[in-house]
Amino acid sequence: MVTNQYKNLVATAGHCIIDPATGEIYKYWAFVPSYNDGSLRWPYGNWIPYVATVYEDWAVFEDPDYDYGFVNVSRPDGETGEPSGVRIGDFVGAQGLAYNQGIDLPGYIFAYPHAPHLDGDKVYSGWTMKWCYGTIGQLAPYQGADYHVGWGPAINNQLCAMTPGADGGPFLWQYSNNDNPLLRVGYLNSVISRVRDTDGNQRYDTWTGPYFDGDTKYLYDLAAARWSP
Repeated sequence: MVTNQYKNLVATAGHCIIDPATGEIYKYWAFVPSYNDGSLRWPYGNWIPYVATVYEDWAVFEDPDYDYGFVNVSRPDGETGEPSGVRIGDFVGAQGLAYNQGIDLPGYIFAYPHAPHLDGDKVYSGWTMKWCYGTIGQLAPYQGADYHVGWGPAINNQLCAMTPGADGGPFLWQYSNNDNPLLRVGYLNSVISRVRDTDGNQRYDTWTGPYFDGDTKYLYDLAAARWSP
């Protein structure tokens, strides 16, 4: 979650909002904070999208440098299915937004990888949250991504072996891992857009995401001002 006055804002990858194959918005998905072990343990409930904000650069042109977006969510009532008016920010901490920060920032990524490695080895279930810690570097232009950051052997000789399914997970700078979920906060500085095998051994070793700049702040300001029921 990202801070805003309505306590309702979630950030993710643009391709987790709009299907790049069809250009259509995904209809059936939910945000489930701290989902754990695939046993329907949803300590903070499930939250459905109300309105999403992405750049045309992603929605129409699939520019990977704009593969991010913001979603205002609401929580359905358990009996009626109608929006309950409850705010996600009353349950979990809200991250600040960091932009124009350059590179060499240390921090964490958190995600739910589930796909096997390219060699077929499936080490993640997708049911538990995983993390990597490292320092972001600048990725050389690759397949249309001119301004991606991340870490991996080809970027700065660091390793993160998350597989597909990790998409949309946050990179958090200055993150505090507090026992109180409302205090587990830092600054959102990118989201996972891609995972890659850079050394050809059929094992994913690198994650990358868009560099957050003034354009990101502009989109965030639009989304942060949006209410949801």
